[in-house]
Amino acid sequence: PNAVTIPQDRTKLYQFLLSLPGPQFDAVVFDLNPPRGNVPPSSAPQGDRVSALLNWVESPIGPATKLDALRISLGTLLNPQ
Repeated sequence: PNAVTIPQDRTKLYQFLLSLPGPQFDAVVFDLNPPRGNVPPSSAPQGDRVSALLNWVESPIGPATKLDALRISLGTLLNPQ
């Protein structure tokens, strides 16, 4: 199967996350494990959840590697070896 290309550009990354099916987006959130309350539940609109995830990832309390951590998570989940 063809590998999924993970966008490097922040805006394209936002659009990419918006286009993910809910269960795949939930898997990314689970993998990154933001503190409870930082990302709305799966019942919220995906646009709100994507914005919240990006805000957390880029915040001082987010992962040390910021957007790279998100890209690595996406790559691992969408391109399993």
